[in-house]
Amino acid sequence: MDINPTSSKHLSSDSDTVRVLIIAHDSQLYGAQMSLLDILRKIDRSRFALMVLVPSTGPFTDALDKLGIPYISGVIRRWIFEPRSLAFRDFLCRPWRVLKHPYLLAFLSLAGIPLRVLLISLVVRRQGVQLIYTNTATVLDGAIAARLCHIPHIWHLRERIADNRDLTSPCSVEWLPEFILRRSSMVIANSNALASQLFGINPPAKVNVVHNGVDIERFFNLKSTLNLPDVPADSRLTAICGIVSPQKGVVTYIRAVAKLRHEYPNLHHLIIGNTSNTYRLLVEQEILKHELEGRVHLLGYRTDIPDLLGKVDVYISASVYESFGRTIIEAMAAGKPVVATRSGGPQEIIEDGISGFLVDVGDAAAMASQIAKLLDDPERMKTMGQAARLRAAIFFDLGQTVMRIEHIFSDTIKNSRCSDAE
Repeated sequence: MDINPTSSKHLSSDSDTVRVLIIAHDSQLYGAQMSLLDILRKIDRSRFALMVLVPSTGPFTDALDKLGIPYISGVIRRWIFEPRSLAFRDFLCRPWRVLKHPYLLAFLSLAGIPLRVLLISLVVRRQGVQLIYTNTATVLDGAIAARLCHIPHIWHLRERIADNRDLTSPCSVEWLPEFILRRSSMVIANSNALASQLFGINPPAKVNVVHNGVDIERFFNLKSTLNLPDVPADSRLTAICGIVSPQKGVVTYIRAVAKLRHEYPNLHHLIIGNTSNTYRLLVEQEILKHELEGRVHLLGYRTDIPDLLGKVDVYISASVYESFGRTIIEAMAAGKPVVATRSGGPQEIIEDGISGFLVDVGDAAAMASQIAKLLDDPERMKTMGQAARLRAAIFFDLGQTVMRIEHIFSDTIKNSRCSDAE
């Protein structure tokens, strides 16, 4: 268990300040952690004193250091992990790789819950924590510790677990929605699609839908001199962004842009985000199959997403299922029209035909057709991009998101105090 220097201080003892313990599931900076970091960056620190528990150190804790938010690493663990293939040949050559199999990791994590809950309870007692907030359903520890310590718990859900190609569990997860409801004073879902998928068409009153927000100002005055050495300067660009995985529909994206290869010879395509070696090989094979070498560029993880989006003509979201679509609102904030699949969250973000286009999941032909419509009509592309930016500013501004989160925190504490008084 590692404690950063700032965390040696106790959380504020001001009677008007709510002491909140944040449970973060990962030390990397992907969608869920970036959305959490946005909230932590903007939340009113005079009203809410924050401490974060995180599995390990990494880019996420580096960002916490810059914000001056105390954290403790090594106390909590996920109970569900990304799929990892392990062929018999791999096992013979590198038997130690079995130690990273998601089923073994899940078993070890579940077995360690009692000890971790005890450690969290000690942190709660020592720091006078009044509220535990868990970011994503991939960590159970905070909810159990909150029940043990008789303090309220808020669960912020950002992904579905069942039928999620990016996550795998050794056991059924049908019990999870009911567990979440029973172990939470309030539940936050980042879209109506996710709330309905988890809790039915009419979710309980304690389930609040709060869409992710984006800091619109970050997408103003973007760098026009961004260097992409493998991309010709006069290229037109499409892009897809996020963890490069089957869930994100990257193969559908490649098949769609392959249909535009001859008609638009100066059209290039950016795939932005980390991927496993196994899936990267599949993506590269798909690129070769459609003769797109030199036209599709695997950029890997980037920290300059706003500037990259600023250079793109059309942004693509090809997901099989998307609980919300953070990168969609980022592209819209950058003034770009989006072509997205009807995969859940995108239907709540995009006005079809106004701020972007919606197509069916897996329909590469329809995706290619809508991209072509925009490329062939620069005026429509500009108008749609302006509508996208306006919609992002009105409905998905980070300030509104944080304000709603603050209200939920305050209401939860108020209701808890009323229950204690009774």
